[in-house]
Amino acid sequence: MKNLLRVKVLISFIIAFLLIFPTITHAQKQKIKVMVRDASIRIQPNIDSEIILTPLVGSIFEVEKKIGEWYEIKFSSETGVLITGYIHELFVEVESEIVRPRQEIIPEPVKTEPEYQPQEEARPRGQSRVSLKGGGIFTLIPELYSFDYSFPYRGETFYMWDSVDKNNAFGYEVGLGIYPIPYIEFEGTVTIFSKELTGYYGIDLPSEYYFALSASDEVEAYPTFQKTTFCFGLLIHPVVTGSIRLYFGGGGSYVMGNLEMVDDIISSEIDEQLIPLHEVTITEVQFVETNDLEDVNLSKFGFYGKTGIDFMASENIALYIEGKYVFAKVKEVPYYMLSDLDPTAIIEEIDLGGIFFSIGLKLIF
Repeated sequence: MKNLLRVKVLISFIIAFLLIFPTITHAQKQKIKVMVRDASIRIQPNIDSEIILTPLVGSIFEVEKKIGEWYEIKFSSETGVLITGYIHELFVEVESEIVRPRQEIIPEPVKTEPEYQPQEEARPRGQSRVSLKGGGIFTLIPELYSFDYSFPYRGETFYMWDSVDKNNAFGYEVGLGIYPIPYIEFEGTVTIFSKELTGYYGIDLPSEYYFALSASDEVEAYPTFQKTTFCFGLLIHPVVTGSIRLYFGGGGSYVMGNLEMVDDIISSEIDEQLIPLHEVTITEVQFVETNDLEDVNLSKFGFYGKTGIDFMASENIALYIEGKYVFAKVKEVPYYMLSDLDPTAIIEEIDLGGIFFSIGLKLIF
């Protein structure tokens, strides 16, 4: 009985040892820590074998055993499969003790003083600002008008035509702006220019003789056009800080024009029945200024739209570039040369508008 009891006790100790031994072995396994950025875990313990994983610096693995200069380790793949690999001892260092999970210590953020940046001086609410500006303009002048006229003459029809072509001109601009708040500006501007335009003047004159053909001639002449444009409107400034500030807006306009209109077309005529020969030559086109005519008024209310950019050199000085379109057309203007002959002879409309580009200096107070 005693021998049987001893055998049972011995068997119990063996079973207990077998159950505890793996735990003890596992607890006493070496830990290695990856210390090199380009470390690699290979499928065999040699440098020529396939790389199966490139671990991150600081990764920790349990060592199963060491084969020469290689550590055999096991790790789980993304799908949960247990993989055996080998890593060279040059890539790791042995942990001196069992690595226990440590609570990550999150350092408190270091409070740093923000870098000092000079701020624009804030103006008291309700305090207005005023701007003065001046500069040069370049304007695209549309075709002012085109006029055709005919009437019975010598038993046939006499024709005449007159048109002033589109052109361009340089001038100057001055303006005043009031800012009740930084985003809003009420502006008033005046633009002035004077330019000799290109006009085309022609006649088609019937012959005195029944069997002769009519004769015609056309010449170029250069009437002077002067225009003063007043604009009063509202501008929106969506950007009020920084060195580049866009704005746009529009309003009403009043255009005062002075155009040299035809006073007389002087021509010479050769009309021979026997040859036969019929020629007409315009020798001179005479003009009269509309400012000297009581019945011709080239002033018109209209409207305009504009956009521009301020390039701020400082808070008080800016270089501005603008584009502006003015719409203003005068309807039914009497044709002065024919006013005595036919009061119904009129130019249907004269276009006093146009496109303006301006550049200049702006002072803000």
